[in-house]
Amino acid sequence: MKKVLALAVLLLAAVACRAQEPSPQPDLRTRLQKASVAVYIGQQICQWSKEEVSFFGLPFEEYVWGCKFHSKFICSATVIDQVNEHTFAGLSAGHCFDKPLDAKFDYYVADDIATHPVLHKINLVKHEDDDQYDYALFEFHSSRDYPSIPVNLKSLPPIGKHVICVNFGEGVAKATVEGEVASAYLPQTDPKDKIVIGRYLVDLAVGPGASGSAIVDADTGEIVGLVEAIFPGSQMSAIAIETGDRLINFMDDDSVGLEKKGPDSPAPVDPVDVPKPEPTTQDLLSKIWNNILTWISDDLRNNN
Repeated sequence: MKKVLALAVLLLAAVACRAQEPSPQPDLRTRLQKASVAVYIGQQICQWSKEEVSFFGLPFEEYVWGCKFHSKFICSATVIDQVNEHTFAGLSAGHCFDKPLDAKFDYYVADDIATHPVLHKINLVKHEDDDQYDYALFEFHSSRDYPSIPVNLKSLPPIGKHVICVNFGEGVAKATVEGEVASAYLPQTDPKDKIVIGRYLVDLAVGPGASGSAIVDADTGEIVGLVEAIFPGSQMSAIAIETGDRLINFMDDDSVGLEKKGPDSPAPVDPVDVPKPEPTTQDLLSKIWNNILTWISDDLRNNN
């Protein structure tokens, strides 16, 4: 009898311990997966290019005008609100959007990493990257529905808090990782290190490309920070920036998030105004052969 009672006590103790362990909301991982998007930079490039063709076994080149869309993955982001039926708001890190002023490209988001992803052009509402703020708010349109993840605007999560993060580390795939808050606010350090008050550490296995991804409280399902930086080649925890008062200040502060001014960019060149390269001897021979073929074809057609 004593053995039975002892076993019962052990079982109750095990159940009690499991009940105290943090357990994510049943559908939190699924919602966070669907709400997490990859940030791309893209550009339509139109230009003359040489195309090798063959005529009667003789190779020659001719210039062909064509346009291609080039895109590159850069960061991670999360949908935080639905503005209207087909417009969604996203949150990411501000340093993901510091593009060169003279480049002709735009930012996009996609559901996943792919060779030819379905890209949604974003409207960058506000972004900043300095020792005070590192946030970016944007909007995009989509015919698909996205769940939104609420943002905690109150306080820093305590040390040991169980958190979940969906990110595109290394630009390989959409990965779900879990960990814990590892520190309170970091002490003030050299500003050039970009580790200042308002950042904290989280034990998450993330790599480059995870910047901007949401750190979500596994109990409340709210975003409590964004991945801001990692220490490549080390076992150090990732650096996170909070989403409390600092994010509220960023949204309310009209002196930040302004478009950075720089030298005027050259006006985009219309394709019709792009000069065609000077023809080579091979180009002239090609033109002569084409004229001969056209003449023979027309002569045969007329005779028939």
